[in-house]
Amino acid sequence: MSNKVVLILLIFCLRCRAFEVEKFKKEYCTENLEQSSLYCSSLNITISEVTDIQENDFVISNCSHIVFQSAELGVVNNNFFKKFPQAEEIRLSYSSFNLTSSKKVDDLPKLKKLVFRLCTVENINNSNAFESLSNLESLIMEFYLRGNATISKNLLEKNNKLRFLEIAAFKGKLEFSENVLTTLENLKELNIRFVGNISSNLLKNNKKIENLIISSDVMNSFPEDLVIPETVKLLHLNDLKIQNISRKHFEKLKALKVLNLSANHINSFDTNTFIDLENLTSLTMSSNKLSDVTEEHFIHLKNLKKLDLRYNYLNLKVDDFPKMVASRDYFNLLIDPQYTLY
Repeated sequence: MSNKVVLILLIFCLRCRAFEVEKFKKEYCTENLEQSSLYCSSLNITISEVTDIQENDFVISNCSHIVFQSAELGVVNNNFFKKFPQAEEIRLSYSSFNLTSSKKVDDLPKLKKLVFRLCTVENINNSNAFESLSNLESLIMEFYLRGNATISKNLLEKNNKLRFLEIAAFKGKLEFSENVLTTLENLKELNIRFVGNISSNLLKNNKKIENLIISSDVMNSFPEDLVIPETVKLLHLNDLKIQNISRKHFEKLKALKVLNLSANHINSFDTNTFIDLENLTSLTMSSNKLSDVTEEHFIHLKNLKKLDLRYNYLNLKVDDFPKMVASRDYFNLLIDPQYTLY
């Protein structure tokens, strides 16, 4: 095979024991691999029982998209990432890794997307493991923590090209330092799930965020004075034990189109609470403690097409919203008058 021949797609699905990894290398990776006799753009490896990856396993220097998942793989260190210097996207699932400063994710100058799905992590406190990833645009971190941890400014300080960030902790308690997002001036989408308390100034420097999702039933207290960027078009604040909402929380969000406040403890709000949301098309307030809501709470939302009030203490029917139904070509009203929340 000529060195100039490019194999566009190479997908390896390995469900094997350790000896099959050696077989894979002999059959698919020629002895001239280091001289780039084999080119591939995508590598997808699923290994269910391999517990260790040696330094020379899967050295495919021209691979740009890597998916690597294993429930048994041991600790992933920085030598693993050095195998893919041309990588633009790396996805790791069900692995373990250490984020100390000495275990940096580096030697990946082209990396734009990095995904950790359901990975076990330790030593994340004050880590600057991603500081060399200056071209990173998308970062997803779903963690099982070994103990409690705090993400500091150091972890993301150099990633100022980041546009999408998702952070979730499914075990242990994950906290954010107040200035953790300060340098992420280009951030457009932020998804925070199952984290501990956050500062009211967490987003004060993120002027370009359009999609903001915060959901965490482990948060002790959601900051009522959280600074939400005026650029937000989609806002989900779910499962945060929010009790009170008022006009001041939303009056500057002129661009907002989708608002989801489900699974909180809201029992009432004023009729002018949402009056400034002139572009709102979807409002979800299901699974709260609402008991007294009328059409007057929403009539000013001229562009509203979906209203979800299910699973509250309400006894509503479509006839309770005559003006809204009559004035819209399409209006999806979700209510359940037979449902009583206990």
